[in-house]
Amino acid sequence: MEVVTITKTIIFDFDGTMVDSKKALIAGWNKLARKANYREMKLSDIEAFRQLSLKAKSEFLRCPLIKIPFLMPKFYSVYRDSIDEVEIINGIKELMDSLKGRGYEIGIISTNSKENISIILKRYNISSVSKIYSSTSVFGKDKLLRKFVREQRIPFSQVTYIGDEERDIIACKKVNVRMIWVDWGYDSQEVIEKHSPDYMVHTPEEILSIIG
Repeated sequence: MEVVTITKTIIFDFDGTMVDSKKALIAGWNKLARKANYREMKLSDIEAFRQLSLKAKSEFLRCPLIKIPFLMPKFYSVYRDSIDEVEIINGIKELMDSLKGRGYEIGIISTNSKENISIILKRYNISSVSKIYSSTSVFGKDKLLRKFVREQRIPFSQVTYIGDEERDIIACKKVNVRMIWVDWGYDSQEVIEKHSPDYMVHTPEEILSIIG
């Protein structure tokens, strides 16, 4: 008999999954890059950047991978200067409203700051999110997932995570959480296929059909 996984909690990644923040991310990064002599980015670099692994991304930016976690607090502080450039992905608000209406608990786990996320949620009148967990650790999402599950007192089997990056898939596999990868974010399908996410979707509407 097939075992059916019952999902009660949906956790979203933020940048790249819920919002298109390319302009703010590039503006924020370039401010840091000019001071630290890292490589600056242009919007035209994004498509090539999506094809790279996390390690290759750090090489492209000429920034050692080990330094990235220490840069994150500064990065999301200057990101805020361009926060008006951040736009919600078409269909995401409607998806979240539908999930909330069906009785799901909705959370966000992100390396972005809780303050930045809250500003954007308020701008787009998104009130369906009950919890926001933020960490500056690029590799710490599995720890946040464990914290979320522990504090909410739910089993991992009742959680579905929605994200767009290689590191999202890796984190979910570490804690055995079902993962839906979205193709409109910061990593390409070629990068993530080797990690075999549970589902790959091309529109927010597909997510609703998977979760039910």
